[in-house]
Amino acid sequence: MSEWIFDATASNFGTDVVEKSNVTPVLVDFWADWCEPCKNLMPVLHSVVEQAAGALLLAKVNTDQEQAMAMQMGIQSLPTVALVKGGQIVDSFTGLKSETELKEWLAPHIVVADQAAETVIDPGLNALIASGQYEAALAQLQNQPIDQVFAPMIQIYVGLGELAAAQKVFDGLDESIQKTPQAVQSQALIDVAQVDISERPELEQVRSLMLSGQYEVALEQLLAALGQPGEKAAIKQMLIAAFGLLEDPKAVASYRRRMSRMLF
Repeated sequence: MSEWIFDATASNFGTDVVEKSNVTPVLVDFWADWCEPCKNLMPVLHSVVEQAAGALLLAKVNTDQEQAMAMQMGIQSLPTVALVKGGQIVDSFTGLKSETELKEWLAPHIVVADQAAETVIDPGLNALIASGQYEAALAQLQNQPIDQVFAPMIQIYVGLGELAAAQKVFDGLDESIQKTPQAVQSQALIDVAQVDISERPELEQVRSLMLSGQYEVALEQLLAALGQPGEKAAIKQMLIAAFGLLEDPKAVASYRRRMSRMLF
């Protein structure tokens, strides 16, 4: 069995599924030996997980052996597949799916690339972007599958101030990819760069923090600026745009509450 595929039981579900899902999304496959559709779905699940190469795990629950757990989780038909992310079930389905359908179902949560289309990106790319060597970084991404390199490409275009080009990259993505967390974050990066700060030029420093990945530091500075006298429209726009940069929904909710308390 692959290092990314394992059997889940009542005794290890908390550690191997719930806790691990805080780092890596986990597919949970509820199946049984007598279930023919389960046998047909399992190779599809294995294939997609193998292609994800560690970005997705598969936990297999034999419902004949784990009847109490299946009942507790409300499993009424087989096969049932749940996606656990951040300690919570974020989506589920019953019945069969083809590999293409499974990838489409996963798309809002994780991008699973085809093995044939895998791209190797120079590990020095991030260093080039961080040091502002955008042209050199962009050269590394030319002729690569856009669905695999859109995030650094958008970051580069934003760094170059070519926001129309950055937006064109995003708009050219498949709709299913646009819904993924990475794509949502890329669009938020464009939105942050587009905020008109002509009346609050000091916000350029805050924006630079965001574009360099220091999201929470920038958000704290924006909230501090929101409580001071002066034009607040740009601050509010930048705050709202910046919420899309955060991956933690709880952090977003906390910042939204703090913003609301200061405005109302």
